Amino acid sequence: MILATPLQDAARRNHVVTLMARLVDRDGVCLTPRRVQTIDVSLHQKDADGANAGIDREIQPAHAVDPNALLSRSLCQTGGWRVDDVGFNFRHRVEIPADAVREITIGTFLEVRFHILLTTGEHVIVRFQLRKA
Repeated sequence: MILATPLQDAARRNHVVTLMARLVDRDGVCLTPRRVQTIDVSLHQKDADGANAGIDREIQPAHAVDPNALLSRSLCQTGGWRVDDVGFNFRHRVEIPADAVREITIGTFLEVRFHILLTTGEHVIVRFQLRKA
C-alpha cells in the first residue's frame, strides 16, 4: 500500500512530498528499524511507456538515510494515512527540486527509489512513482 502526494503547482519552487507505505517481508511481517542495516534513497526520471528509449536518469544520487527516521516500530494510523485501517510503518518527506518537476513530460515520471539492506543480508527495493497531477 502506497500513498503519495501529487506534484501540483511545483514549477517554480521545490516541492515536498510525503511518501507513506506499509513495508513487510516475504512472510508478511512488518519491517522495523531493528531489522534494517541501511537505507539509501535516490531520485530518477523514468520512461513511463517505453516511448523514450528506456529513460532512467539519476537526478539525485543515492545517499544514506537513518532507518529510524523512515520506519516505525509499529503500524501507525495517523499522519495522513487514508488507505486502510491497518496503517503504515514507512514515512519519508522528500524534497523534489523544481527543475526536476519541470522536466516531467508526457511519457515520463519521477521515481524515488529506496535500497534497503536487511539484517539478514536480503536487499529490498521500494519505488514510488511521482507524476504531475
